[in-house]
Order: sequence, then C-alpha cells, then structure tokens
Amino acid sequence: MFRGPISFAFLVAFCALTRQSCLAAAAAAPAIDPQVEPVGRAVADFYHRAHALTVRMSVRTEAKLADTTDQISREQTFAYDSPNRFALLTVAEGVPGSAVVSDGKRFVVYSALLNRYEEKAAPARFVDAAIDDDSLVNGLFPLGILASFFEKDPYAALMEGVTAARDLGVEKVGAVECAHLAFTQEQGRWEIWVQRGPTPLILREKVDAEKVVLAQFSPAPPEGLANLKASITIDFHDWTFDQPPAAAAFAFQPPSSAKKSETAETAAAEPEAVPEADTEEEPSELVGKPQPDLTLPLVGGGEVRLSDLKGKKAVILDLWATWCGPCMQSLPLVTEVAKRYRDKGVEFYTINAGEDEDTVTAFLKKAKLEFPVTLDEDGKLMASLGIEILPQTLIIDKAGIVQYVHSGFSPETIERMPRQLDAVLAGKVPPRPALNATLKGLERAWDAPGKFGGVAAAGSEIYALNVKGACQVLDGAGKAVREFPIESHGGLLRAAHLSADAPMLLCFDPWGAEVKAFDAKGVQLWTYGGGEGVNDVCAADLKGDGGDEVVIGYNGSTGLHVLSSQGKLVWKNAKLTNVAHVAAGSVSGSPEVFAVSARGDVTPFDAAGNKKPEIQPGSLFADMVRLAPGGAGPVRLVVGGAVDDHEAIAALDANGQKVWDLAITDGKGHIDAAVPAPGRPWLALALRGGKVLVVDIEHGSILAESAGEAARAEVAWLAGDKGPLLLVTGRGDLHAYRVPAK
Repeated sequence: MFRGPISFAFLVAFCALTRQSCLAAAAAAPAIDPQVEPVGRAVADFYHRAHALTVRMSVRTEAKLADTTDQISREQTFAYDSPNRFALLTVAEGVPGSAVVSDGKRFVVYSALLNRYEEKAAPARFVDAAIDDDSLVNGLFPLGILASFFEKDPYAALMEGVTAARDLGVEKVGAVECAHLAFTQEQGRWEIWVQRGPTPLILREKVDAEKVVLAQFSPAPPEGLANLKASITIDFHDWTFDQPPAAAAFAFQPPSSAKKSETAETAAAEPEAVPEADTEEEPSELVGKPQPDLTLPLVGGGEVRLSDLKGKKAVILDLWATWCGPCMQSLPLVTEVAKRYRDKGVEFYTINAGEDEDTVTAFLKKAKLEFPVTLDEDGKLMASLGIEILPQTLIIDKAGIVQYVHSGFSPETIERMPRQLDAVLAGKVPPRPALNATLKGLERAWDAPGKFGGVAAAGSEIYALNVKGACQVLDGAGKAVREFPIESHGGLLRAAHLSADAPMLLCFDPWGAEVKAFDAKGVQLWTYGGGEGVNDVCAADLKGDGGDEVVIGYNGSTGLHVLSSQGKLVWKNAKLTNVAHVAAGSVSGSPEVFAVSARGDVTPFDAAGNKKPEIQPGSLFADMVRLAPGGAGPVRLVVGGAVDDHEAIAALDANGQKVWDLAITDGKGHIDAAVPAPGRPWLALALRGGKVLVVDIEHGSILAESAGEAARAEVAWLAGDKGPLLLVTGRGDLHAYRVPAK
C-alpha cells in the first residue's frame, strides 16, 4: 500500500539544499575548521578533473513525526560523460523517480510517482540540469553536490552559502577510513565522508532535510509538522573515472502509459479540467453509494451524525491511525485542503480507526495536530465500509453520496482533491466504473449469497467470514453447513493446522493489532497482539511435528514474528520494517521463512530465525512472496511487485535464480492476495481493482482470469476429486470457479 511517497518530498528537499552551494550567497564569513579546507579542496579538485564517471548509490530516506518513523530505501546508478551526457536511473522501482537522462541532444525526466515525463533539448552542461528550477527535475536529481565540482572553481562552488564547516574526525564507512565533514547552511546541515589517502572518494553523504521539506508549504507549514525530522543518506559504491560509458547508458524511453508535461510553467498556468473521474486510482465499491448512516463520538465530547449534514454540506471523511506512517503524511495536507473549503460548504471529520480516546488525545497533543476527530474504537465502521487500507479519504456530496475515495497517500492525491471538491460542489457527478465479473478460462461452479470478506478452506470445508462478524461454513457444493461468531471487523482468514489432524483458522484485520486463532467449531484458541498493524499472515510446519508455526508480517517497525501453533512467540526480527508479505515452507529441502519488506527484496530465514542472504529479484521491487508447487518440478519461490510501469511476478529456484517472469498488468497495479492451489501447479492472484488471475507456475503463463470481481478481492482454493475449486469474494457473494482441463 505504501510504496514510497515520502521520498519524493525528500528528494526535492535534498536537491534544493545541496544545490544551494551553487546558488546561495553567503551573508557573512563562515566559521570553518582549519582541517576542512584541505580535504574540501582535494575532493573538489579530484572530481573536477573527471571527464567521465559512474557510481552506484544506495539512497535511504527517513522521516520521524511523533512516535512514527518511516524509512524507504532505493538503489540508483549515475553515469556521466562530459559535458552533457548523464543518466540517473532507479534500479529497484517502487519509489518515486525513474530516470533523469541526457544523451547530449535530448533531455528526458520521468517520474514514476506522477507517471509523467518532460522532454526538452539537452542542457549545455550537467550542472545546468542539476540546478534547474523545474520541480520535476529537482525531485529526481539528488546530485547537487556533484554539480558544484563541475563549476570553474569547484571548491568555491562547494562552499558558497556555507555558514559553518566542521571537521568531525576520522570515521569508517564499512572498512574504509574517512574524513567526516559537516557543513551548515541557512537551509540545513549536510555531511560528507571522504576516503582518506590519495584518492578522496565521497563514500557517504547525509542531509538533514526537514527545513527544506517544510519550506515547500506556503504560506506556512501545517502546525502538525513542526516536529518533523527528515534526512537522506546516500552511500556511494563502485566509483569509476575517465572510462566513458557506452551510448546505451544514456538511452531512455518513458513508458507508453506516461503522460507528457511540456513544462512545469505550462502545467501550472493551465490547470487540468476535471477528467472523467479525475482519478487514476483503482475503483472503489463505495463510490456512488450513500454515505454510512452512523453516529460517532467526538474526541473531547459530543458526537457527529452524518445524516444531519445531508442536503446541507459536502463532507470529507479521513480514516487514520496513530501507528500509520502514510496517515502522518496525509493528515496535515488533507487538513489544509479542508480548511480552504470550510467556508464553501464542506465539513471535515477524521475518524480514528481502532484506538481509544486516551491514545488519540495523547498523540494529538504530542504531534501538535488539530482537527476534528471521531472514534471508531471497535472498528465497526471500517468493517461496514469494507475498508482495509489506511489512510482512506472519502469525499461525499451534499446528497450524501460517496463521489471519490482515495486509498493510501500520494502527493498526486492531494493535488486532485481541490478539483474533486470543486466538481462535487458544482454538482458534477463523475462516471463510475462497473464492477461486473467477466470470465476467461473459468467455469462458474456456484455462488453463495452474502457479504463476505475473508475466505479459507481446510479439508472439505469452506470458511467465509462475513462483515457482521460471523463465520459461515459451507461444503464443496456451496451449501451452508453451520455458522459461528468470530469477533472481527471485516477480517481475513488463513487456514492452518493446530496438529496433524486438527484444522485451525487464523483471523486478522488488515493493519489490525491482533491475530486470533480458532478451531473448526469457532472456539477461540489464542490471541496474539502488540504489533503496529498486521500486513500478512501465513502458516507452515517448520518443526515437522504436524502443527503449523504462524508467521506474521507487521507494518511499521514491529517486523517479523513467528509463533508456535499454540500462539507463543518462537522468534522475531525487528530489523525489517513494513513487512508486506510472508511465506514459509521448503524450497531448498529445509523449512524456511521468507519476508518482503520496505527494501523491495526477499529476506529468508531458517526455521530457527537465523537470517540468510537477501534474494534480489532482478529489477522487480518485491511486495509479495509465496511458495507454490511447480507441478512435476520443485517448489518455486514466487515474488511479485513493480517493474517500471507495470506489475509482474517472477519464479525463483532454490538458489534465488529467476526461472521465469510474467507481466500481470498493463499499467500500475498491486497484488492484494496470492494463494497456491492444492495438487496443481497454480497460483491464484487477486489484483487491486477486482481482477483475479490463475497462473501456471510450471510454465509461467496465465491460465484463466476473472475481471471486475470487486474493488478488492480475496481468494482461496478448496481441494476436490475433480480438481481444486477457486473461491473468490470481495465484500459480496462468494463465487466458486473451476479451471477446465486443457
């Protein structure tokens, strides 16, 4: 869900800060330690002499607000050939910014976050692009310090605008001893680590960027961001010099789906008209439906009844939680938009999801945030709306109809909101995409009416959790057998084994705090809590005793936890952050646990929790991992995620080598669920927007698909004599399909 929006603002800040060495005028004589100048001159002169260079960069952005910390990492490469051929490329996609490339004649800047690009004549020099005032260029070009080295007087350019410079002594970057220098400018502080000796390579750079990030807000930043701490750290690897890169290094073509922006000035002068739905987000089942008729308590006293506003005002509802990093980015910005429309007939309420009033009040006080907050402490509102992702912003018209829904956070969402509010206030109702299932390569077996969220199967029984908190048990023909209550707010289900012959159900709410285990009759066995929000759960027998260990991937910094079948913690790893997907089983012959996190690679562990070398899935930025049987062949590790302008999956062997890869979307997408079939080399994938795919793991091809199931679908398989049944639901009826024999 949260694929790197904060780094866009950081990179803008980074370039805006480091390029001040080229642009800012010093107001007074700087206070410079005597040891700084010889090191500074040596490194400036060394890079100034280079006519060509290449480098690989590990970029880490970090934001801290109150008790919330977000970290995003990316790998980039930079190639330069004097005077004006250069290429900054993102190697692992999934965060904003794909390419800044000049082949000496044509200059192309492509942003994956905005899915837009600019194209113009190449600048005369690399430095001219690095200090370009265009915001798109600045957002993608974190190399301002290098630009200073290609000025006529590189040391003077490096030091321009610096008010203080300190020598912090000798520190190691890895095993290399470096001179550590710190520089202060009006806009903030930045540091460099320079290799000691005759080759003064820059091995690390760090920028404290909060001042420049806050300066992006006009006329003043929201009060809630006053305590923001933001930094960017770049580690430089594998420098090469005076070996001109091949022409192919400077060749780049934007994706066909990208929109072209002639210039930033043109875009600003000619605002976009409201498009058909003014949104490129996936469709939501809430759009076009009446607002929820509910009454919620207000923090500080009182209550809100949305039906009282019907016919009088439009409404913005924003659902959030204190542990949700993207919420912390979104809330201040949505609040600012709401303030601008307060006198135009728009009411604004935030809804805290699943936390008590004391927790919310303490957070608001510490973060110095002010906006109206209502409480959905028991999660019933989220369940009734089928909301599983935070933040979630709803725009409701005066007639009480939901017109726009935004899931997650991106700067582009905030950019759209004023246009959408204008359309709602003017009575312009956007067309809504239909969500009617169309089948290809599937045969419908049966439908079970209801409003189901999670679904799982164990033995000959199907367990379908409805949004009212009851689990309906069905047989293989779709006939209801029994029902029992499960206290859940629209949660998800996973099947597991308490012992070899005793099934167990694992229930969790997306981004919820707990995982609950039940037996096949609905008796609660245990509850495990304490995390920042559950992203994914899987089960596998890691000890060979017939009972499944339970693997939990958490949002935020809780990391990866592995429990016994009795719900007791076996081991955990808190070094991984934002663990999006988990898998467990045997690929190499021994049981392992696999996790994908904010870093975009796959991290394996042995059954005892010992970390093994990361698996790099090529150019794919991983956010999904599953183990799937390969038919007559071995079990494959299947990884899914973003590649350039589309979503893809790849099958890896026991050594982490790619066996095949397969594009599964034409444009941006996201895998919400992935479940292997019993007894067949198939994997069911549920994609955001309602498409369900059945993939042949043995051959790397798509066997069947169903489109338009729901805005967000869940899938499972039921083993049967005639082959497995594919089970699909999305807050509606439960559908069962067969994959016909080929």
